[in-house]
Amino acid sequence: MFIVDEHSIYRRGMATCLEAKAGIGFVAHTDSAEAAWRHERLRDASIVIVDPTGRDALAFIRRVHDCLQIPVLACSPTSADCDVLSVVECGAAGVLVKESLDPEALAGSVDAVLAGSSVMPAAVLTQLLQGLTRVSREVLEPRGLSLSRLTERERQVLVLLAQGRATREVAQELSYSERTVKSIVHDAVTKLGARSRTQAVAFAVREGLI
Repeated sequence: MFIVDEHSIYRRGMATCLEAKAGIGFVAHTDSAEAAWRHERLRDASIVIVDPTGRDALAFIRRVHDCLQIPVLACSPTSADCDVLSVVECGAAGVLVKESLDPEALAGSVDAVLAGSSVMPAAVLTQLLQGLTRVSREVLEPRGLSLSRLTERERQVLVLLAQGRATREVAQELSYSERTVKSIVHDAVTKLGARSRTQAVAFAVREGLI
């Protein structure tokens, strides 16, 4: 696990909370995206937690997502400080807010992302949906993309993901293999022109599927 946050006390406290949790080993951390990219432990991380308001943070999130395929959890000081749409478009698997975070919520969010779920508080989801409403008009409609093109099983999977279900849980619920669920998610994300499953789920919420 790897944490990127410019505030030493905060990132050390977060590391201590996570190291105390059973099943989580050593947590490495740095104060900048630049230092993190050079760090020898980054590429061994199972998940990366990043303050998205830091310098070059968005580019770092995109780089980790695209080049390393490591899930990223953005942890913003407040919901107002975070450009949620940009964070999701860069590939973040979820967004947390420091001002409302406690050790249990942090550990639970890490578990959820590692299990393949998306994590997003209500206030953050609202901000994302507002951004997506604008983007859908500017991008999706001219390209002729809409949720009406989704198959029924793609809709079912998106609804379950929006409920916070992990890939394994979705597979059990629908009697599919995990590989099949991942393939369905990939197809839905592609059809919607989304960058990640988080963004695809947000489209599903906006269109009233749940």
